[in-house]
Amino acid sequence: MEAPDAGALAGVCSNVALRDLNLLDQLLAQLETMEAGEENSDRLAELYRLDHLATRLRRNAENLRVLAGRDADDTTAGISSVLDVMRAAMSSIDHYSRITIGRVVSLGVVGFAAEDVSRILAELFDNAANQSSPSSPVSVSAHLTEQGSVLIRIEDEGIGMPPDRLAALNERLAAGPVLDDDSVRHMGLAVVGRLADRHEITVKLDRRTPHGTVATVLLPVPVVSELAEKQWSGSQTVVLPQARVTNGAPVGGPVATPSGLPRRRPAPSAAPEPERKPSPRPRSAFQPPADGGTTASGLPRRVSRSIRTLPDEPAPPTTSPADAADGHEALLADLDAFTDGERAALDDRHERETGGNTQ
Repeated sequence: MEAPDAGALAGVCSNVALRDLNLLDQLLAQLETMEAGEENSDRLAELYRLDHLATRLRRNAENLRVLAGRDADDTTAGISSVLDVMRAAMSSIDHYSRITIGRVVSLGVVGFAAEDVSRILAELFDNAANQSSPSSPVSVSAHLTEQGSVLIRIEDEGIGMPPDRLAALNERLAAGPVLDDDSVRHMGLAVVGRLADRHEITVKLDRRTPHGTVATVLLPVPVVSELAEKQWSGSQTVVLPQARVTNGAPVGGPVATPSGLPRRRPAPSAAPEPERKPSPRPRSAFQPPADGGTTASGLPRRVSRSIRTLPDEPAPPTTSPADAADGHEALLADLDAFTDGERAALDDRHERETGGNTQ
């Protein structure tokens, strides 16, 4: 028997995943209708649990299409805040209650990349939660670099990985879309690698002191945008001095349902940029409807255009790759020092307060 053609097999997997997505969309719509009409709190909690499970199933089907190389490009022209992109990622993983949001820069992700960035974060959140103790938090923060890019930092408190293993995984992440036997064992990272390559996003894993792993996601300038004041979900940068899980719910996380599950968020306010007229793009087979709506992850789908087709604008001052790399490494070092200092200060304050209460 001849081995199946790789392209044909990818097409079959993609079509099956697309059918599953269509069924899951119908299921989620029906669940929303039932949730809206349910007044019994116990039954409503069960519906929310089913809703969350269906959302996680949808993420798996989307990942299958990504790995098959058949997922359609997003053509959304709106802008989603970095905070909302994080929350959307949290809503599609199992251990969402352990994710704590720290300092987040008040910037946005452009529409054509927002859902892919959310998928990248979802896989990294999931990995961090699964590779660490069920009682430990996973913290995420986002910072502006000197080059104008945004650095997202995800920290877990697991046992970490040996240096050679980290080096091997980082090599795979940097290699671009490679699908082989190792991708089956690390499907989440394979999805991350493909989506990151699409938008020239840099993803790197590193050791965390004293233990655990740090994943960094560097969003390049072309996918970062300023936010209108009304689009920012909070009045200031979100600040959490100590990552923790409180009553089973994430501090600074997404709004929860009565059952404690993350509510699938409506589209964040996102409007097309004024005085810009992008050219229409051909509609794909997996194109969102022209009248708008939201994706299952809660990110906005507004119009069937991409701001990637905007006319060329004056180029920003160029920065050499070496300078950019040095700047990012310096920022990482500063963040490590800041985190260590903040943790030490909190521990010292806690010891003083405890000592005062026992006298």
